[in-house]
Amino acid sequence: GGPPPPRASPLAIRYHGASVLEKHHADTTFRLLRRHSLLASLHAAEHDELHRVVGRAILGTDMAAHNQSIAECATLTASGRATDASELLSAILHLADLSNAVLCWPLCHRWGMCVCDEFRQQAARERAAGIPETPHMAKLGTQREITELQVGFFDFVVTPLWSAAAGAFPAVRERMAQLDANRNSWAAEGQAATL
Repeated sequence: GGPPPPRASPLAIRYHGASVLEKHHADTTFRLLRRHSLLASLHAAEHDELHRVVGRAILGTDMAAHNQSIAECATLTASGRATDASELLSAILHLADLSNAVLCWPLCHRWGMCVCDEFRQQAARERAAGIPETPHMAKLGTQREITELQVGFFDFVVTPLWSAAAGAFPAVRERMAQLDANRNSWAAEGQAATL
């Protein structure tokens, strides 16, 4: 993406407004690895490969790369193998990043509510900064709005990813029933909120 918007955060400026948190997480990971001398025994080529694989995996958690992760899981399912180790690691890390949807319902619900709180805070910061609010974060004031967001998240984000991965990873298949049950629980909560 182009230059960061006016009044951008220091992180957005540092990382040029693209994959800001993911780049920050990757930089922090390697800073910690160096600080604790965990990379000292690596040869230069090994260090470069580790940096490439781990950096790509972390950048793969950016929702802008979500459709690519779905495609990588589908390719892995069709071929039975990853074309690149970093693609496999990226897919696994993205699944882990979106794993709250396959946890038992009380944990799934709690994580979902925490995310909604984070979204509300971000929308408030955007409002205070005079920049347009991110649409799906702006209206989470009622239980109905929250459940609509969560059901949409399941239908358009989580289920396509986990379904694509289920063909490649047996452990993912084992979580699909919980994913469906959680989606249905959010939907039931939304129906109850409209009564």
